[in-house]
Amino acid sequence: MTEHASHIKNPLTVISRFAAIAEVSGSIVLPFVESENQAMFIWFLMLFPVLIVTLFFATLNFNHKKLYAPSDYKNENHFMALFGTVSVAERKEKLEEEVDEAILDAEAEDSAADPTNTTSSSPEIFTQDSLDAASKPDESSGEGNNENTTKPTQENGTPVGEPIINEQNDFDFKKFAEESKLQHMQQLKDMETMAIHKLTRECHAPFLSNVKIEIPSVPRPLIFDAIANTPDTVHLAEIKYFSKSYTPNRFLDTIRNAELAAQNIKDVSDKKVSLHLVVILDDHMNGITGQAVKLNLIRFSKRPHFTTHVYVTTVHDLKDLGLSLQSWFITS
Repeated sequence: MTEHASHIKNPLTVISRFAAIAEVSGSIVLPFVESENQAMFIWFLMLFPVLIVTLFFATLNFNHKKLYAPSDYKNENHFMALFGTVSVAERKEKLEEEVDEAILDAEAEDSAADPTNTTSSSPEIFTQDSLDAASKPDESSGEGNNENTTKPTQENGTPVGEPIINEQNDFDFKKFAEESKLQHMQQLKDMETMAIHKLTRECHAPFLSNVKIEIPSVPRPLIFDAIANTPDTVHLAEIKYFSKSYTPNRFLDTIRNAELAAQNIKDVSDKKVSLHLVVILDDHMNGITGQAVKLNLIRFSKRPHFTTHVYVTTVHDLKDLGLSLQSWFITS
């Protein structure tokens, strides 16, 4: 029976065998060295293994990746330890952050487009003379200055002939804002679900929305809209909806998290990392093309540790499950 002979992967084993061969060879050569040089040669034979081992441990301490091949120190258990399950509270918090982000972006766009924000009336300056003049009765107001000019009032204190104003406002602005935010969260969740479904179909990867990446040195877990793990690649997906205008800055935190995740994944695994960015544009957004968005976002998100894939679609096309995430380039 023949046994499979594997390569030696441990650098310390290689060093020890090399030192042993050097010592044996030196002992064989020693008798042939001239007498006046034998003392120096013996010192070399003694110090050479010590020097090699010292250099090995110094390299091991300061730059271990130069000694080991990736397959030597990477472990599947370490790779799987990076992933955890997203809790309901964490997923809700991420949705709330995305809704707030979209609302602030829309408000900033409206504020920039409002011409009234560019002009402001000069403040009225009050002086003591103007205050005294305002406190004096108006002598030119007409007849009957000495007469009682107080109008009869109704039961609620409103003068007769004027409409009754209900001082109590029953409209709950706080409740309205909360309900509106919940509605936006549900709409965004539905769009993310449809986008993840299309990503799974087009990339042939099982994207899951309940997976997060936990790195011990980072206080908060890295949560993406979806993560897929295939035999050779880890896929990260992030979906953004733009209602008023497009800006790549909304993907900045996602790109930073993806870079951090990719660095840690490559430390424990040979797998590649792909970042999938899905841009959902409102149907009524004008003055922008899908190709321009795609090229801009690819340049904006280019990093050395992962590859980027950009998809541009509209809300209408996203709802049509028969269309791909690149529907903008097909239908328009």
